[in-house]
Amino acid sequence: MEDVEAVARCLEGEKDAFEFLVRKYQAPLLALGANILGNLEEARDVAQDVFFQAFLKLGDFDRGRSFKNWLYTIAVHKCIDRRRRLHNFLRKVAGPGGAPAAWTGAVSGRQGANPEPPAEGQDAAKTDPGRSPAGSGILGGRVDRLLGRLSLKERTALVLSAVDGYSAAEAGRIMNCSENTVRVHLFRARAKLREYRKENEDALRTI
Repeated sequence: MEDVEAVARCLEGEKDAFEFLVRKYQAPLLALGANILGNLEEARDVAQDVFFQAFLKLGDFDRGRSFKNWLYTIAVHKCIDRRRRLHNFLRKVAGPGGAPAAWTGAVSGRQGANPEPPAEGQDAAKTDPGRSPAGSGILGGRVDRLLGRLSLKERTALVLSAVDGYSAAEAGRIMNCSENTVRVHLFRARAKLREYRKENEDALRTI
């Protein structure tokens, strides 16, 4: 069954049609969210929110568009909004002195939802149940720590481009920005990654 047909059937009242779309896109959305947010549990929450909003807004979906891209657009905005809200909350809680480093690590995606940093030499995946076994994202521990150096939009652009294979123009439509803006995010992201690679050449040889 094609996505457009599933959408049409769902709008006609067939619940199984939307379940088909959930089964089809649940794993890709979970991977997208985990790679952007750096935390698997947060990604699960976002995926649920995305499907709920998609169900409510299904009548607004333009059937001339890609359903996957439409879902990804919702997901990216929810990831960005979730991270901003968490960041603002932590700033308010921390007061004038700023949020503790362990908390700000959670905002950047480097430490997931765990407020306590892992002990030296201890695998963060063992201390944070919200992480996947390979690291906080789907890409793996070292790569995810590398991505943690990027801003949220740089990370999002890089994930859409390098992991999901979107062009800069397609990523721009998903992120609701221009193609040139995506290219700027990608340029800055790759520059930071090159800098990180130079600083950590020995450790990164095993990635």
